[in-house]
Amino acid sequence: MTLALFLLLWPCPQDEIQERVNRLGETWGTRWYAFVSGEHKIGFGRFTTRAGDDAVEIDDEYRLIFRAPERRVHLKMRCSRDEHLTPLSIQVDSPQGSYELTFKDGRACATIAGKARAVEAPRETVTMHSAARLACVLPREAGTERTLKYLNLETLQVGDTRLLCKGEQEMAGASGRFTGVLYRLANATPVDLWVSNGVLAGLETPPLAGAVLQPDGRTAADGYNPAWLTCAVNLETLVRLQHEVARSQKRFNDATGRRFWLALTQTKPPLVPKEQESLLVCPSSGVTPALDACTYRGPKVDVNRLGREAIVGCDDPLNHPDGIHVVTLGGQVRWVKINAPDYQRFLDITQE
Repeated sequence: MTLALFLLLWPCPQDEIQERVNRLGETWGTRWYAFVSGEHKIGFGRFTTRAGDDAVEIDDEYRLIFRAPERRVHLKMRCSRDEHLTPLSIQVDSPQGSYELTFKDGRACATIAGKARAVEAPRETVTMHSAARLACVLPREAGTERTLKYLNLETLQVGDTRLLCKGEQEMAGASGRFTGVLYRLANATPVDLWVSNGVLAGLETPPLAGAVLQPDGRTAADGYNPAWLTCAVNLETLVRLQHEVARSQKRFNDATGRRFWLALTQTKPPLVPKEQESLLVCPSSGVTPALDACTYRGPKVDVNRLGREAIVGCDDPLNHPDGIHVVTLGGQVRWVKINAPDYQRFLDITQE
């Protein structure tokens, strides 16, 4: 996901916006989202908003697993509790690099790859992450359009864009269709933001390869375990790649056990290349990713004889101490606790 900054000029009742800003921490809290492409979950995100006495704190982390190497970003941001969510500081951590932006006297300064960078950043500047919150507090009149300045945090280049409120629109969510207020950032890479009940209900942008960010079923009470979540996404992604094989060859590969998954490294071109070998390994297993390593059990029989609801893979029982993820041929993943009645059955119908 491309991080961006926006100069927002939105004439509206300031007291109403300020009241919504003051409630952001209570309204938002911690939200769980899934990146969904078609029927498949290909990533996840945890977005948190806290409101202190003098600042709004944003703590967002997301991971996206698609055809490119895994994309991971962890962003922490402090904003003033004003109608613009004026940025005070931003910390970004990703495999591509980590840096901190500080905002002072209308400028944003950072040292990236050993080079000092600075850009004009007036108090109305917001990041994509704070824009998702800001959209939740702005007026919702359809047709309202405002001119913006767009600053790409990867390139620190500024360009013009527009933010358009398109009013209530339907969106297909994981649990069915729902209605939300749609805001569109009409820049070179347009971003659609859906707002429902005062929180982000969906996000869609072409750079995410057709993925839609939707609310997920997890809650803050479940705890945040990136390895656990990545494991589930791995299995769903592996099944999706098997469907690519089936579409090109008119049938699934007939291998069983781990060889069913490892066969994805042997296609031409490989659907699991060297840079994506981590798909084959549960992060909790302690196994070093390699193209000949796989910590997921595969089907016990030729899957061409099975229906979409059949279980075709699961965790090695050593991956997690308290349960296993299981996946169907249709790509649905669910968690089965070690004391669940079906736990042993799922191990019995899969094999190493």
